[in-house]
Amino acid sequence: MTGYSYGGNPFDDTPSVTVPLFHWVYCSLVVLALLYLTVVLCCIGGYTHGVSVPFRETHVRVSQHLMPLTLINLASLLFAALGNGTFIPSLVLLAIGGLMVFVTPLAYAARCDSRHGLDRVWVWSADLLICLLSHATFWFVAWAILQGIVRIVVASM
Repeated sequence: MTGYSYGGNPFDDTPSVTVPLFHWVYCSLVVLALLYLTVVLCCIGGYTHGVSVPFRETHVRVSQHLMPLTLINLASLLFAALGNGTFIPSLVLLAIGGLMVFVTPLAYAARCDSRHGLDRVWVWSADLLICLLSHATFWFVAWAILQGIVRIVVASM
């Protein structure tokens, strides 16, 4: 339970790589937080358009919208597990999945009916700005936490 090792095939010259279990847990928590950030941004997008949709219903809509992301992640995992030069297609699929997560709140807000007299384009532009700032803040905090963890691990060696 210390980690997951892949690579090291006796017929392959690629070295074996061991990923500590903590990294898997940390990355899973970051992805979970990112998905819930997406749901919260969809709620904010609905509220900026004047639509009051309960969080539970927004959560269901976003999860239905992100179902293809499961197939993208499974295909990425398959490419990563195959090795032998399939690392690039795996990264491309992960980038497509990340773009899908970023675009979901914007698509959700674009489909909302505006209930107040503001122009839809300006409200959607404000939603875009909120999404950009939220994602920038999220990744800044996640990167800072990861750097702090790496410093602690390196200092303890």
